Amino acid sequence: MVRIHELIGGKQSLYFVMQYCEGGSLRSLIKSSTNEQLSEELVVQLARHLWSALTVLNDRNIIHRFIKPDNILIQHDSDGNLNFVLSDYGYSHYLDKEEYAMAVGRSALYVAPEVALHEKHTNQADLWSIGIVLYRALLGSFPYVDVKGHIQFVLRRDKKKEKLKLVEK
Repeated sequence: MVRIHELIGGKQSLYFVMQYCEGGSLRSLIKSSTNEQLSEELVVQLARHLWSALTVLNDRNIIHRFIKPDNILIQHDSDGNLNFVLSDYGYSHYLDKEEYAMAVGRSALYVAPEVALHEKHTNQADLWSIGIVLYRALLGSFPYVDVKGHIQFVLRRDKKKEKLKLVEK
């Protein structure tokens, strides 16, 4: 998880001074890799770091709700190893016990179906997003995209019920 070093308050704004991650984002690393695929060893390391961050959030009853490669930053430790740092908590939400969250805007390819459908959801939605991130990093594609690059499911509004539903394409 990204460290916050200082908060600076202005008249109408609040500024966060956060840890600098010189390695860029996971998205950049994936895009620069051969076939946009990372090694199994690196994806296992990514999974461990994300699991650690998710454990901290879950222990504090917080849902991140915006996990995607752009929000996973890279930092090198003193030995030159990569550390993956979860960032961007702008959509995070604190949940009391037995409470559910409702959806806010996010990247559709990484979001859990219940979030995309604007249904109640828990911290399990973050686990879905991590699964999509790991799949993307390891295989270089999305699980719901066909060989032509079309998303295999779409969200459609049910005119009678005024609800979104997931429809297989």
